[in-house]
Amino acid sequence: MAGKVFNGRIPKYSEISGEDPPMPSTASSRILEWISNNEIGKNTIIQTAFGNRKVCYCDYTGSARSLADIEEYIRTEVLPLYGNAHSSVTVTSEQSALFLDEARDVVRNAVGAGEQDAILFVGNGATAAVELLVHLLNLTKYVVVMSIQEHHSNMLPWTEHCEEAFIIGETDYGDINVSELEEVLEKIAEKYGSDVAVLGAFTAASNITGIISNIEEVNSVLYKFGVISVWDYASAAPYIDIQMNTNTPKSALFFSGHKFVGGVQTPGVLIVKKHLIKSTIPKRIGGGTVFFVSKTSHSYLKNVEYREEGGTPDIVGAVRLALALKLKAAVGFALISEKEQLISKLVTEFVSKNSNIILLGAPRVRKRLAVFSFVISDPVSGLFFHHNYISALLNDLFGIQSRAGCACAGPYAQYLLGINEELALKYHQCLMEDGRLDRELLRRSGEYSEMEMLRPGFIRISFPFFASLSIVNFVLKAVAFVAQNARRFITQYQLDCQSGEWHHCRQRVFRSRKWLGFVSFTPDGLVTRQASNSNVGQYGVDFHAEDLFVEAEKFADEAEKSKFKVFLYLRYHLLYCFCKLLVLCCFIVVDGRNVLDEETKKLQWFCMGNEINEQKNNDEIKRLLPFYPKKYDLLPNETYDTCVKEYSTTHEYKFYKKSIDSSDTEAEIKETNGSFDEDCHLISSSLDNVGKSYLEQFKGQTEKPVLDDSCSFKCEIATCCSTKKVSYDKEEWNKRIIIRVRENVSREEIEKQPWVRPFGDLYKKAVYALHSFNMIQDGDRVLVCLSGGKDSLSLLHILHYYQERARKHKKADFCLGAITVDPCSSGYNPEPLIEYCKALNIEYFYEKQDILGEAAKLPKCRSICGYCSRMKRGRLTAAAKLHGYNVLAMGHHLDDLAESFLMSAFQNGSLNTMKAQYKIRKADIRIIRPLIYVREKNLKEFAEKNLLPVIAENCPACFERPKERHRLKQLLASYELIYPQLFASIRSALHPLMLVDAAHTSEMRRMAIDNIIQTYVTREKDRGEDSEYNEV
Repeated sequence: MAGKVFNGRIPKYSEISGEDPPMPSTASSRILEWISNNEIGKNTIIQTAFGNRKVCYCDYTGSARSLADIEEYIRTEVLPLYGNAHSSVTVTSEQSALFLDEARDVVRNAVGAGEQDAILFVGNGATAAVELLVHLLNLTKYVVVMSIQEHHSNMLPWTEHCEEAFIIGETDYGDINVSELEEVLEKIAEKYGSDVAVLGAFTAASNITGIISNIEEVNSVLYKFGVISVWDYASAAPYIDIQMNTNTPKSALFFSGHKFVGGVQTPGVLIVKKHLIKSTIPKRIGGGTVFFVSKTSHSYLKNVEYREEGGTPDIVGAVRLALALKLKAAVGFALISEKEQLISKLVTEFVSKNSNIILLGAPRVRKRLAVFSFVISDPVSGLFFHHNYISALLNDLFGIQSRAGCACAGPYAQYLLGINEELALKYHQCLMEDGRLDRELLRRSGEYSEMEMLRPGFIRISFPFFASLSIVNFVLKAVAFVAQNARRFITQYQLDCQSGEWHHCRQRVFRSRKWLGFVSFTPDGLVTRQASNSNVGQYGVDFHAEDLFVEAEKFADEAEKSKFKVFLYLRYHLLYCFCKLLVLCCFIVVDGRNVLDEETKKLQWFCMGNEINEQKNNDEIKRLLPFYPKKYDLLPNETYDTCVKEYSTTHEYKFYKKSIDSSDTEAEIKETNGSFDEDCHLISSSLDNVGKSYLEQFKGQTEKPVLDDSCSFKCEIATCCSTKKVSYDKEEWNKRIIIRVRENVSREEIEKQPWVRPFGDLYKKAVYALHSFNMIQDGDRVLVCLSGGKDSLSLLHILHYYQERARKHKKADFCLGAITVDPCSSGYNPEPLIEYCKALNIEYFYEKQDILGEAAKLPKCRSICGYCSRMKRGRLTAAAKLHGYNVLAMGHHLDDLAESFLMSAFQNGSLNTMKAQYKIRKADIRIIRPLIYVREKNLKEFAEKNLLPVIAENCPACFERPKERHRLKQLLASYELIYPQLFASIRSALHPLMLVDAAHTSEMRRMAIDNIIQTYVTREKDRGEDSEYNEV
């Protein structure tokens, strides 16, 4: 077949690999909508104890679901030409073999494999892949190193036969501990030398927490030590980029095809370096594995890809997997990552607001899949609710299909739950089946004890990347409802001690089960008999979702009333009525307490129905938990808003944000002086009192300001604030925190302050601007407008260094402070600047104002950016005047001036840009821009090199879509490639406009014209003098 010529068009490489051309963002979002609508089973109705519900599938990390179009392609294109691939003479066998080969090529290109790698389709997912890899490597003596996160599939096959196993722990942020890994590998080298092979088994992403491992960092360490690196991509493969051959190639990796969107019933995949394969005898000996067989001799195929795929290959499954990989590539890694991060942000914020929902693993937004495992605690008893009970409630009330259990990663699950090895062994002992039981006689299909209910576990929910935000919010709202109301429903559910399952008392039998026995074949074809289903309220996820919560609340109320009636009957020992009620309502059920003895009672970690029912008036009876989940630190530089806030976890005072949704286009941000109110309420605190004392002082204060003895402006502020009563409903955006300079600081403390010295060229350009425009004079009080971006942070350090040199050389003595105005944007959190300025020991003012909230209330707002800018400018001016500062320093640079000039020319038809400095005469305050000659790239380099704590700003009003300033930035960058001196020319051209010293438009225009004429005359005069000189 290799020499056969195929007629017709041969697909391009990109078509084979699945690397489709990049789509516009609108097309990318449309493909997600198409996937969602194409999912088979999306509108399936299931019958639950509370009526009919539409399925909301939330276990994609366990198994994905089929897509109608993929199945239609297989039905119309693959199956009609399906044949046995062991021959190549007939069209059906040849086409089937070609499908299989092309599917292998799609996989090869999708994972970056080369000719040095073997691509093998294996049976039942990742488990079959590892089993085959053990056979292929044929290691006789080896030591295994693995992470604590490993799935049983990537742990037990190696530990069964190794000399010794080492488990590598996590960092406090959930990453694989690379330092510990290096120490262990050095220890192995010392102990074993070169006598044993070392194999490293690591997971790319946890199937419990969804945390994506530091793959390349770990693999580089394994590569350095010559370790055989085996990577489990089972959970990660459908969502992240897979690269077999980077600078540090991986030895082997594997993944499960059935976890891909559209990949139902597909084979697992194993990719392994060919030079590592030692076995020459196939694992499954039989058809398709041999080259030739006689009565006395035989030889096997040398090509491992054919030798190890004996029997009839899963051609249809391989084709389906190839299509699923092409779909993944069509969506793109960037879009998948963006959606995963957005979903993760929503979930982690949600968990942070629900104290009885405990998320397992690090509460990260970045570098994670949308996979979340959690437990729900009962605030009354102190115990948890059983995971199977919570999962049953989600199913019965809302149709949500979650996963309950330990997710096949026992050691990691125990680690996350806080179960040490001693406690784990106790659970193991009580869960084991009695060995005296005759399994065959009793026909015991499962392996369990009477206390299977004690097996620890959790609930797992995973969202596919195409899940709409309405689906995500629906599921989160449902989880919140269940977490709040689990106590109210528990008496309606019965616990099966031998399986750990919980079922509603009205639905202990699976009445809506599908039966193969209902299928029959007749002359008219296949006929199936449907089970009778009730028709109670077919509410779904996409429509009438609110009705589900209304119904759920109604059911909860009914459960409460029934529970109260039962309690009364019990109290008066009306046994007959109680039994009748039990028959009718079935709300009092056996819960398994009778199977627990004194020792196993200590292992009980969940609430039981009758225990809750017997508690009077929800009295708090705290029980001692045998374990409690591990707590993690936040990932450094994590910027999500409220997920166990990085700032509020280490500091006592908290702020709350409001968000807006705006689609206004960006307009020119004018240099207009916004109005300011001199009557401003102040919350002041000394440097050492910014924490708990702030909250203590703030509570209950609604009319008078809170003042600290160290406030140097006490009299002025008290006068200003006492003139009128302040309502916090109105004055939420007049809250301030003041940090004063600490006097008499020791030299050691000064050396620890994180001030940074600016490098030469950057500093020279800033000083040139300061001197050219005489921006800072002796006795000035300069207030830096600190947003937390790279520009304003760099400016603060530059002016501080300039202050030190000016004082040293006695040129000018000026005071320096900083101020931040927080507009309450959901994508901007400058609160960490408070602690940073505290460390710098600089006078700092933090003012929180809901500017965006006010903008949203306006009947008409052409530009939220413009409104926000004017309001912030007005508040900055007011604060500067209030605190005795006469200069406001802003961090605008040369790139900003160039962009503003083009925006003004293109959109407003006027010659205008930001000014080097100007004076607000009403307030007697000067605005200066010392960085007008500095390029943005230089500031970026300075901030990155010195690790300045740059605050990410992703305001939804500014960054909802690419705006004019962004487009002009791209335009200037492209022209700079052609004209390297572009910005030098722009600076020269803009110089007359920089000289304008006015804030009002009419005056600006007049001064601009005068400056342009004056500059033109001066240049012509200079040219004339130069020409006369040249003639001489």
